[in-house]
Amino acid sequence: MVRDCVKIQEKSLRDFKPDVVVASSFGGAIAIECIKKGYWKGPTILLAPAQKLVAEKAGQPHLGQLPAIIDFPIHVYHGTSDKIVPCSHSEELGKHPSGLVKTKIYKGDDHVLSLHINKTELHKLIHLVYNQKTN
Repeated sequence: MVRDCVKIQEKSLRDFKPDVVVASSFGGAIAIECIKKGYWKGPTILLAPAQKLVAEKAGQPHLGQLPAIIDFPIHVYHGTSDKIVPCSHSEELGKHPSGLVKTKIYKGDDHVLSLHINKTELHKLIHLVYNQKTN
């Protein structure tokens, strides 16, 4: 299933050519795979990404890992009250050696970040990560 989802997103990325990728939960796992395979090399926002859970369910621990070298910003947002994906999974992403993976943990927020990420805030975050790429 993961392979099929990555294949679909590879085509979408190639056809659409977005400026920023925003992915949530399972989509975060797929975005990480697209980054790892070189299908996406641009600013990325991950909202409560489920990369480690997907890797565990698939029995393929390598699925949840970013490549060793990245040269674009990745912002990860997660809530401490997420009952689906442990916050620690996002915190691990923030330890990437490139220094380009920034993690923001929202105290008391849930899996969909309903307390902090609304349409307006997401718009601001997209501009923030995009401008980091262009500066």
